[in-house]
Amino acid sequence: MKSRILFRFVIVLFLLLYGEEAFAQWDVIPRLMYTSIKCLLTVNDSTIFVAGDNFTFVRSTDNGTTWANVMQNGINVDTILSLGKGGGYIFAGANGVYSVYRSSDNGNSWGTANQGLPPNAVVNAFTWIDSTLYTAANYGVFSSTDHGGHWKADTAGLGLDQDPLYPTNPYGGIVGITSVGSKKLYAIKSSSRGGVYTSSAHSIAWVPIGLGTVWGHAMAAIDTNVFVGTPGGIYLYTGSGTMWLSRSNGLPNNGQSCILTTADTLLFAYYTGFSTKGTYMSSDLGQTWVQIKDSIFGGNVVKTMVTTKKYLIAGTQRGAWRLPLASVITSVNDIPIHLPTDYALSQNYPNPFNPSTTIRYDLPKATNVTLKLFNALGQEVALLVNERKDAGSYQETWNANVPSGIYFYRLQSGDASTGSARGFVETKKMIVLR
Repeated sequence: MKSRILFRFVIVLFLLLYGEEAFAQWDVIPRLMYTSIKCLLTVNDSTIFVAGDNFTFVRSTDNGTTWANVMQNGINVDTILSLGKGGGYIFAGANGVYSVYRSSDNGNSWGTANQGLPPNAVVNAFTWIDSTLYTAANYGVFSSTDHGGHWKADTAGLGLDQDPLYPTNPYGGIVGITSVGSKKLYAIKSSSRGGVYTSSAHSIAWVPIGLGTVWGHAMAAIDTNVFVGTPGGIYLYTGSGTMWLSRSNGLPNNGQSCILTTADTLLFAYYTGFSTKGTYMSSDLGQTWVQIKDSIFGGNVVKTMVTTKKYLIAGTQRGAWRLPLASVITSVNDIPIHLPTDYALSQNYPNPFNPSTTIRYDLPKATNVTLKLFNALGQEVALLVNERKDAGSYQETWNANVPSGIYFYRLQSGDASTGSARGFVETKKMIVLR
C-alpha cells in the first residue's frame, strides 16, 4: 500500500509540473514491424505475448527486445483474436471449430480446449476469477473450472435471444469481459440491445447496468472501479445501480474508438476522435487526463494496449511500439515528494452506495491511525485501518455487508488517542442503499 501511495504522489506532481501534455518517446519494435496485431498479453514483469493475423503469435521474455515464434506448436488457425491467463495457463481465443487453445508451459506447446463451446464460436476475451476461467463469445459467456477442459454456458439474464441477428452475427454477442476482486464479473454485450452487464461470480445471473453503445475491448478495472469506453466518452462504474460517471475531461470530443489498459493505479487510454487521436494517462481514476505526446504510431490506429513493469506497449494493424513508463512517470528519486500539510478526511465516494465505497484521507506525519465504521446506534461494524502509517494520502475501500441505512466512519490519529492537541479525530456520515 505504501508503494502505491508513493507512486500516486509522483504522478500527481508530474502532472502539476508538466501540465496537460507529457513528452515521451515511443520506439517501434523491429521484430513486429508491419505485423497486423489483434491482441497482447503480459504474463509477468517481462514476458509479452503478441498475436494477430497471418499466423502471427510470438513471445518475448525480455520486455520486447527478442522474440520467439509460438504459433506452430500445436495451433491450427491463422488468426488469434484474444489472449488470457489464469491458473498457470495461457489461453488463446480464435474463430471456428478450434476456438480456444491453452498452454501450461508458457507457450512452448499448445492443445485445444473447446469441449462445450459452439462449433463456430468467436472468442473475444478472457478473464479469470476465483479459480474459474470465463470467456466472452458471440454465443454468450462460458465458464470452465478445469482450465478450459470443459465449458458450460453462463448466459442467464443476457437476453441474447432478443437480438434479431443472434447468433448469426459473428461480431455480436459478448465482446468484452473483466472481473473485479473475487466477487464480480462485468461483460459488454454488442447488439441492438447492448450495454454492460454484471453478475456475482459465485452465482451467475446477469443484470443490465446501463450504457447502450459500447466499444467491446474498451474495458478496464482498478480496484473495484470499472471503466468502459463509449462513443460519448469514457465512463466509470463504482458498483451503484445503473449510475455511470463521465470520465472524459481532457479527452477529444465525439469519440470514434477507445482502448484502455492499466498500470497499478494509472489508467491509459488510446482515444480516437473525429479530428484527433492520441494516448492519454490518468492518475485520479479518470477525473483528469494528460496526453502523452509523440503517440503517432506511423499513422496506424492502435488496436490493443498492455503494460509490463517497465513499458506501455501498443499494437496496431501494422506493427507495435513500446514506451518506457519511467519516461512518463519520471523517477521517484528525481522529484521531491510534496506531502500533505494537514490531516483531512474526505467524504466517501460514491454516497449513497451499494455495495462498496471509497474513503480518502491525508496524514501530515507518521502516526498510528484507526479508521472505524459505526451504525446509527454507535455500534462498531467494521475496522478498516488500525496500524502505523507514514505521512501521505491514502484511500480505503469498504465492501459493505450490512443492511440499508445511515452509517458513520471515523478517522483518529494516535496523537488524539493520547489527548494531544495536535491529534486528529473526524467523523462523517454515509448511506448504504440496497
